[in-house]
Amino acid sequence: MSKKILKIKLPLHIKIGNKNYYLSLNNYRNWHYHKNNIIKQTFKDLPIFFTLKDMNIDYPIELEYSFYFPDKRTRDLSNFISVVSKFVEDALTYHNVIKDDNYKIIRKVTGIYKGIDHKDPRCELRILKL
Repeated sequence: MSKKILKIKLPLHIKIGNKNYYLSLNNYRNWHYHKNNIIKQTFKDLPIFFTLKDMNIDYPIELEYSFYFPDKRTRDLSNFISVVSKFVEDALTYHNVIKDDNYKIIRKVTGIYKGIDHKDPRCELRILKL
C-alpha cells in the first residue's frame, strides 16, 4: 500500500506576459523550442518547488496527478499528463528533491480526471511512497 508523502497544487497553464500557455501536448509540440524552454523554466521556478528542496527522496515513489479543468470541454487527459509530468519530474530533479527521474525512483505515474472547477482549475499532485 502506498503512503502519501506530499500533496501540492500546480497550475494547468503558465502565464508569461499577457499570455497563458496551457500545459498540454497539443500546445507543447507547437511551441518554438525557445518558448518551450521559457515555459519550462518558469514552471521549474514556481515557489512550491523551492519549498521542497530539502526533502531528498531516495526511494521508489508514485506520482499521482488529479486534474480539475475549467470547463466542460472534452480533453485528452494523457495530453496534460505527459507535459505536466515531464515538467514536474524535471523540476523535482533540478531542486534535488529526487536524484533522478528514472524508473528506479519514479515507478508509477497516474492521471485522474476529478471534474470541473470553474474558479480554480488545477492539477493536484500527490507523491506517494511505494
